[in-house]
Amino acid sequence: MKTQKAIKERRSIKHFDADHEITAEEIEELLSLAALSPTAFNVQHWRFVVVDDPALRQAIRAQSWDQAQVTDASLLIVLCADLKAWEKQPERYWANADAAVSEFMLPAIKAYYANKSRVQRDEAMRSCGIAAQTIMLAAKAMGYDSCPMDGFDFNRVAQLIRLPQDHIISMFITVGKATEKPWPRPGQLPLDELLIKNRFDPRRPKAQPEVMAAVKAELVTDVVAEAMPEANDGVSAEPVAAVKPKAKPKAKPKAKAKPKAKPKPKAEDEA
Repeated sequence: MKTQKAIKERRSIKHFDADHEITAEEIEELLSLAALSPTAFNVQHWRFVVVDDPALRQAIRAQSWDQAQVTDASLLIVLCADLKAWEKQPERYWANADAAVSEFMLPAIKAYYANKSRVQRDEAMRSCGIAAQTIMLAAKAMGYDSCPMDGFDFNRVAQLIRLPQDHIISMFITVGKATEKPWPRPGQLPLDELLIKNRFDPRRPKAQPEVMAAVKAELVTDVVAEAMPEANDGVSAEPVAAVKPKAKPKAKPKAKAKPKAKPKPKAEDEA
């Protein structure tokens, strides 16, 4: 199947044939293709949790608003990411590169990720998003349908799959044989609304003040979090004291002007 055809025919399918079994060879092919997806610095953050335990599938479905595709699809992937992959033997990511390239990239990885929790999370989620699309398009080319999902309790699912502390769940992807055709695409925005050439128009409506305030608050929270040393080997990290801006000295109150003395009457007025 051509890439363009796979893109156009890929839809989010909710109803799967519960009796169809995907083979181990097909799963390996699908995930091998996903593992070719690009990642920043070739860190390969993604971790593909394939859930084939029926009891665990039922437990996850209970935490996913009872959505049938969790148990009925031939394949359930909990797409996760290792937030600390960048520091776990990073030489592996450039093992086949020339020595000069490897010597440049390894310090660059550390400089890019170290003590930057927001960057670590953002890059992991970006990588998972790219891998997810690879999985769905590859599945379509293999004759399967799919559905990306985020309608579930992330914390409870994390407990069910025993997610490590330094990992994060991005989404589910279900893969299988559709039993119902999807409804027509509900509403595609015109391309001219999505396409911006060079710069945004300054006349466009500005974001509401409360939205901007929320964005600023999130950025401040991230900056404070990144200023805290990360815990190692179970040792709790002590927060770094926040640096408070120096208060401006209060201006001294101006002295009240003394009332001017009344001029003494002249001698001739006193007579």
